[in-house]
Amino acid sequence: MKVNNTVSNLPVGAATRLAFTVHNLGGDDTFQILAADNRGFISSVQPSLVTLASGAEVESMWMSPFR
Repeated sequence: MKVNNTVSNLPVGAATRLAFTVHNLGGDDTFQILAADNRGFISSVQPSLVTLASGAEVESMWMSPFR
């Protein structure tokens, strides 16, 4: 997994999107993508379930509404 963007400002009341690339280093499989943080900011992950061939990758967006 690698981070595709960084966030320097977290505006109150606005959704912030964080993009990550998930790369399958093993065999073909289906993966559930989960995200968590110690403050409960992450509200969703899209896609949350991906099927990847060996060596394939997918971008995952983690949404977080900051209050």
